[in-house]
Amino acid sequence: NSTITGTLDVTSLLSADGGIDVDGVFTVADATGNISTTGTLTAGTLTAGNTTISGTTTMSTMTGGNNQSLYVDNTGVVTASNGSAARQASGMFTGTATLTGGGVTEVISVPGAGITGTSVIIITYFGAVNEGVRITVQGAGSFTVSTEGSNFGANEKIHYMIINN
Repeated sequence: NSTITGTLDVTSLLSADGGIDVDGVFTVADATGNISTTGTLTAGTLTAGNTTISGTTTMSTMTGGNNQSLYVDNTGVVTASNGSAARQASGMFTGTATLTGGGVTEVISVPGAGITGTSVIIITYFGAVNEGVRITVQGAGSFTVSTEGSNFGANEKIHYMIINN
């Protein structure tokens, strides 16, 4: 065992049989070469061949946010930390739209949902209109709901489920 209190400069290959441990927060395993860190590992220009990620990856910027975690196994099966992430991974989106009111039609925009003319959209309406509310147009990331003649009220709600096939 040796203790070095200054800087160790190595100009040739450093062979550290037994692994590397830096202050208990960055380690390189002896047998596998796996890297573990409790901090952030940043790589500059990186070219990856076959990249394998095992375990859970947290994606806080995914639609819906809230630090949802996805796990994709080697057969492509997606497991998610909550139902919203799992549904979106399979092409199903749910949400609530607040209407502005004052007209018989409202356009509901759902960016990222991939709405097309073949998407299945199911809606429920919560408001004062006492007649049928229907979807009249869909495509290009939005759908339009309309009534038979009465205006929607401000702040009324449309709950929707979009299924892409």
